[in-house]
Parts: sequence; C-alpha cells; structure tokens
Amino acid sequence: MKRHHVILTSCAIVAVIFAGISINVVAVRGLNSTEEKDSKISVTQKGPQPILVETAQVTSMNWQDRKSVIATVKSIRYLSVRAEISGTILQIAPAGGQVPINGVLYHFDDRVERFQLKEKEAHLDMTQKNTKRADLLVNKAISQAAQQAEHVNLAHAVSEVEKFKNTLRKMMVTAPFTGVASLHDLTPGQLIQEGQTLFSFYDPNDLYVEFSIPETDIRALSPGVQINVNDTVAGFTGIANITLVNTEINPINRTLTLRAKLEKGHFRHGASVRVTYPASAPQMTRVIPKVSVRYSAYGQSVFVVKDNRVQIRSIVTGDDNEGVVQVKKGLEKGELVVTAGQMRLYPDAPIRQETHQ
Repeated sequence: MKRHHVILTSCAIVAVIFAGISINVVAVRGLNSTEEKDSKISVTQKGPQPILVETAQVTSMNWQDRKSVIATVKSIRYLSVRAEISGTILQIAPAGGQVPINGVLYHFDDRVERFQLKEKEAHLDMTQKNTKRADLLVNKAISQAAQQAEHVNLAHAVSEVEKFKNTLRKMMVTAPFTGVASLHDLTPGQLIQEGQTLFSFYDPNDLYVEFSIPETDIRALSPGVQINVNDTVAGFTGIANITLVNTEINPINRTLTLRAKLEKGHFRHGASVRVTYPASAPQMTRVIPKVSVRYSAYGQSVFVVKDNRVQIRSIVTGDDNEGVVQVKKGLEKGELVVTAGQMRLYPDAPIRQETHQ
C-alpha cells in the first residue's frame, strides 16, 4: 500500500513538470508569432527596394534621314581582254597576278609573221629605189606610164609592210595601266581564236560604286556628298564621294543612277555592297539611345522616369544611326528614359538612377 502511494506521487510530479514545459513552449511560440507579425507589418510599411538603373535624357540633334540600297562595285579602269587575231599563246599574264604598266597581257607566237615582215621590208626598200630611179629617168629612158607603175608598186609595198606591223601589234598586247588579271586557265601553247575573251584586267585601287535611288531622294544628293558603303559578306566598310548623278530618270521604275568614288580599301570589282545615303535635308529632331527602346509586335516603348518611379510609354521611332534613334512621337526633350536595368522594371516601380548624358 505504501509502495502504491509512492508511485502515484511520482506520476504527479512528472505531470507537473511536463505541464510547465508545455506552457513555456506555447509562450515562446506566441512571442515568435508576434515578432513575425510585427516584422511583416514593418516590411509592408517600408515597401520594395528601389531598383538601380541607368538613364539618359531625350536630346535634340541635327538629323538627316538615311536610306540604304544595294550597289555594285566597279573599277574605273577596266578592260575585257579579247584576242584581236587568232594565234598560239607564247606568253600570258598570270591568273590573279599584278601586271605593271606596259607589261605583257598576252603575246602570241609571231616568229612567222616577223620573218614575213622582213621580206616585205626588203621588197619595200627595193621598190623605193626603183621608184627614185624611175623619177630620174622619166621622159628620158622610160615613159610616164612606167614611172606611175613604179609608184603603184611602192604604195603596195608600203601597205604590205604596215599590214604585217599591224598584225604583230595585235599579237602582243601590253597593259595601259598597272592592274590585276582575273582568273583564267590559259597556258602557253594554247590556240586562241579571234574574238575570244581571255580574261579581265582592272585597277583594284581605283574603284567606284554604282547604285540607283528613287527620284524623290535626289534633293539631298549631289557631287561631293559622302555616303557609307558596307560589304556585309566580306565585313568591310568604307566611305565614298558622289562623283556623277545621271541626268536622265529611268521612265520604267522612276529611279536615278549615281556613281560614287570609293576610298582605297578592301573592296573588289563586281562585289555587291550596301550603300547608305542621306535622303533628306538636315533638321533638328529628338533622339534617345537605341538601347532604351523596347521593341515588340505592338510597337516601340520606353521606361520614362518621373519622381524616381518609372512608367511604360509607347513611342514612334524613326531611323537610327551610331547608337541613337530618332523619336517622332511620344517623348519631349529633357525627359529621362531608362537605358539599362529594364529587365527588372514594372509599372510604377521605384528606382535609383545613374544618369548618362
């Protein structure tokens, strides 16, 4: 009986201890819950942190609308080398090789023609002597008819000599200027027919571009105006100055052809390039950095900063040039637009800004 009383007393003590622990746990949880609520209320009252962005002002600048068209590069000095006479190649300019002025473009085997020329020159020399003798002896030892016959023979001999000299000139053609020969597969020993095209020959350092524009764009273009040339395939860019504006307009498509001389560069004869030219007179216009514009299927927009908050605004843009874009509608001079950090922005978002002029 006494033992049973001791067990009951022990159980009562353990129950009291557990009850005290439970009360402490509940109190701690309640305290933590109160602190969390206070923290949430504090955060809610404080609001989201400002987002760091970079901004730039809408400015004005002297602007020209620009357009682009496809143009062809051509050499100012260009020859299509054709054989003026049939013959066998003795010497020919190397494919893709440079030929100096007066260098040989092609030379046909002319040994037979040179031998025949010597014969004709010897015959001419004899005919000249006979003619002089006839002039001295006319009306004395020979008749005037004989004298006239000697003059006819002299004229024929002179003609034969000139004929063979002209043939020899056609059998060897030299370069009228320093240039390069185009690709060909001709070698010494090949037989060439009269009129056959052998290769092209041009000066690679004296080039121009030829292009056509709508007649409405001619107001801003005249000899001396500078244009930009871009070879997108080879990756070359350059500058050209307009040298010629055609006086006639194509009646079919109402275009005008122009030529512009290229500065020395890496362009090649016959290459297709893109020409960018001014299409209007210079005028003051509003511009913003191109990186500030957001493009979508619905149009263009920017984040505009006011009172350290941003709003999305739709705009209408024009041409772009060297990192800036023309603003035709939607912004006023002096307003601030976001140029970096747009990905984290939303309407009415607070911002911290770094301004870039």
